[in-house]
Amino acid sequence: AGINISGYPVIYCEKKNEHIQVECAERINDDNTLNFISMGGGKGQKCTMKYITDGITNTFNPIFTWQGFRYFTVTDNATALECHIVHTDVKVNSSFSCSSSILNWYYKAYIRSQLTNLHGSVPSDCPHRERLGYTGDGQLCARAAMYCLDMKKVYRKWLEDISDCQDINNGHVQHTAPFNGGGGGPSGWGGAIVTVPYEYYLHYGDLSVLRKFFPKMLHYFEYMESRCSNGLVIREEEKGWCLGEWCTPEPAHIPESYVNTCLYVKLLQIGQTTADILKKFEDKKRISKLEQIHKKAITDAYMSKLESTFIFGNQGADAFAYDIFLGDERTLENIKRRYESLLTYDTGIFGTYILNKVLFENGLSDLAFLLLTNKKEASFYNMKKQGATTLWERWNGDSNNHPMFGASARYLFEYVLGIRQKPDTSGFDEVIISPLRIKGLNRAKGHITCRHGKIAVSYMKSNQITEYRIQIPKNVNAVFSVGTTKKILNEGLNIIKI
Repeated sequence: AGINISGYPVIYCEKKNEHIQVECAERINDDNTLNFISMGGGKGQKCTMKYITDGITNTFNPIFTWQGFRYFTVTDNATALECHIVHTDVKVNSSFSCSSSILNWYYKAYIRSQLTNLHGSVPSDCPHRERLGYTGDGQLCARAAMYCLDMKKVYRKWLEDISDCQDINNGHVQHTAPFNGGGGGPSGWGGAIVTVPYEYYLHYGDLSVLRKFFPKMLHYFEYMESRCSNGLVIREEEKGWCLGEWCTPEPAHIPESYVNTCLYVKLLQIGQTTADILKKFEDKKRISKLEQIHKKAITDAYMSKLESTFIFGNQGADAFAYDIFLGDERTLENIKRRYESLLTYDTGIFGTYILNKVLFENGLSDLAFLLLTNKKEASFYNMKKQGATTLWERWNGDSNNHPMFGASARYLFEYVLGIRQKPDTSGFDEVIISPLRIKGLNRAKGHITCRHGKIAVSYMKSNQITEYRIQIPKNVNAVFSVGTTKKILNEGLNIIKI
């Protein structure tokens, strides 16, 4: 019963000198008592509010904080009136539904997870335990968040927080922004200073962000080079964290140096694209040389050339490589064979996102759909089955409200609905509407809101005919492309039957 929210209960009591205690939790035990484990209760941490009444004020609630919770208790000398939901005032400016109840749940759970993790215009990891602006979560979900929500002002502000957390001397970027401690790794977390401004530019078409952040990207690359040995990223700050993958269903077997170096290569590729956009061609050449050095290091250290596989494909390792243009058609076949056999995820927050991307981009959308809707333990179905209303930190639970596994929500729009920007463009000036034909998916409907207005797509399969209804706003050049059918789309409603 109930939903996971961020906010607080509003309590009522008329009597004077009453001591009222309110406690909040995400879970309850079998005897209906609160279970604080996911809130940090194993370390003695609880979400508790205490009030002493004066007989004048009758309603009570916190003013300068919030809780993340689904259930709460209040002492019997007071009454609960209602719960107020609290988060940064951000509009949901998207929609999505389809014939898969699991994907419908996934979209809604991600929306709720992301909203409840927006406070002070900072995207956080969770609303109850750490409540920090982890750069890993924020950069991983950047595109999904921009598709689903009106995040322009939020991310513009958070970019300044990330910038403030870069060491002006060595280029290191902290794991949280604003910085308040917290663990992470040099690529998946610190790389936010590359990923977030680039995603911001792509979505909103704001070139000024790239101009401002490109020097910061270069400074970050200098830092990363100082953390390498033989071309592999092997350390971060002294005595600090150096996480690679995070929250795999089984203990992580994929080496931190492999994950960090693959992710670093991806960041270098973004850096080259950014240099191209800004016409910084000498910088592009230097970054390209770095990319080749690190790709060779990955291949030398981790690739089995006989089978063109990396770390035997464990926990998405082949997908990490293929996404940065390492390996060959055998690598893709290894990915296909492995996940057709598993039919579930063995990946963590980065591997899941990258694996889904590689599958959708390389003609394996049916397999991507099977993984997204699989019904084993490492699945979104499992969260849904157990009554979750927000996304979990881990496949088996732990915190019940972390948005990071919601990063793949971007693919609902890009591949299920088929709303994608034309390569080498930004701000949705030019789009390609190309919904993938996915086995087991008979209908889908949804929209995003770009700077030009609403782009909406729906389709329904019936008697071997699929009808597409596409809404295009003014000032958007759009093309429809499905199979052999290609058409220029007009402003307004377009109806196409195939």
